[in-house]
Amino acid sequence: MNEIVNGLAGQKNGHRVPLALLPGGTANVLAKELNLPWDIPGAADELVHGEVREIPLGLATPVNEPAKRKYFLSVAGAGPDGMIVYAIDLDLKARVGILAYWWQGAREALRAIPGAEVNEVEQSKNRTFCCGAGGGCMWKEEHEGTRLNQKRFDQLNDAKPECVAVGCPFCMTMLEDAVKSRSLEDKMRVRDLSELLAESSGSQDK
Repeated sequence: MNEIVNGLAGQKNGHRVPLALLPGGTANVLAKELNLPWDIPGAADELVHGEVREIPLGLATPVNEPAKRKYFLSVAGAGPDGMIVYAIDLDLKARVGILAYWWQGAREALRAIPGAEVNEVEQSKNRTFCCGAGGGCMWKEEHEGTRLNQKRFDQLNDAKPECVAVGCPFCMTMLEDAVKSRSLEDKMRVRDLSELLAESSGSQDK
């Protein structure tokens, strides 16, 4: 869509060419802004019975390379926002949809913390491994084999982290229990992502 918009905008009478949108993406931000149905048949019906509207374009121009300017319809992203879109796991997005953006957003938030080094373990993203709470193990005892929370902690501990960051209260509880079971309370901490961000921004001191 962005390539088409830039092609039309570069033509003298490009603004006179009607452009239709069938929202087949993941987040469909532009469709939301235009109040279009997310389903293809519903959007197609709008094409037949709708009306042509003019939309103001935005223009992003690099200071040092103005020839590389780009028009955009809805939003333009840079910094962490652009990195989220660039680095998102496409296989994960195909499986969980828009949640993949939240997942990648958490990673980029961690990377933005000064001095932080984010390590990935083998079973992560679309091959992740549950802490055990999702299977009800938070409320029951496992009597055979290695407990799921301990197994997950051992996977994370292979990366030799000083801190394990989580975004889920169940993961926090399960992994803290695993740390205690391994007698590593003095060497390892499990912390919530929001806690780390608040600490790095100094908001905890306000």
